[in-house]
Amino acid sequence: MKRIVILLLSLMGVALTSSAQTFTQHLRQQQTGKGKITITQTKEIDNLVNGNVSETVSPQQKTPAQPVKTAPQTVKTTPQSDRTAKSDSLQKLRDRQKAEEEKKKQAEKANEDRRAIEEAIAMQKRATEKAADEKAAEEKRQAAERSAAEKRAAEEAAEDELHIPTVDMRKKVMRGAHKVTGYRVQAFAGGNTRADKIKAQQAGNAIKMRFPDQPIYVHFYSPRWICRVGNYRTLGEAEQMLHSVKALGYKSAIIVKGKITVFN
Repeated sequence: MKRIVILLLSLMGVALTSSAQTFTQHLRQQQTGKGKITITQTKEIDNLVNGNVSETVSPQQKTPAQPVKTAPQTVKTTPQSDRTAKSDSLQKLRDRQKAEEEKKKQAEKANEDRRAIEEAIAMQKRATEKAADEKAAEEKRQAAERSAAEKRAAEEAAEDELHIPTVDMRKKVMRGAHKVTGYRVQAFAGGNTRADKIKAQQAGNAIKMRFPDQPIYVHFYSPRWICRVGNYRTLGEAEQMLHSVKALGYKSAIIVKGKITVFN
């Protein structure tokens, strides 16, 4: 047994210097005039004998690997990722443009609403001013019409006064006349204006022309102008004259009691 081991060890040295064949292959070669050798061994012994040491080294016996220094990695984008990024950028740009357009539309709508409100206020103001101007013009026109009417009435009254027949109604001092209580017919009673004075005079003149023998009294008894007719001692006489005065158109004529002038 020892011989075999020694032989194997010597042959192993030869095998280490041989690069063409392993020791086991060398033994298995048949040479002329020599016998045939049969070798049975495990894989571990075969590796040990034939020099395949690297194959028998266990993972634990391997030399620890040196840490590999990694260079900074540069991320390379693929065309697909470029397209995705570009699509996202375009979508964001469209969203931003859409938001800006929406904001612009809202601002334009706000401006339109403000202009509409301003126009409505201006229109209402113009309508108010127009109504005020029309009212002022109407008042001015009415005032002018009233003034013209008063002027025409005054002119007509003056013209009528010029055409009234002259009747002497001045007080005359008569001998034997004295005052007693009696009755007179009041044909007209107006106000204190010049027009009322003219109407009182016109009534007296009309009655005087119809009854020239009857005395006519046109006086201003504050606060009105009045026209009275006659001097009647009895109520019957006054009633007869009252009917005659009303027949002339003075429907508001009345009988008044007071001092009258009589003659002896």
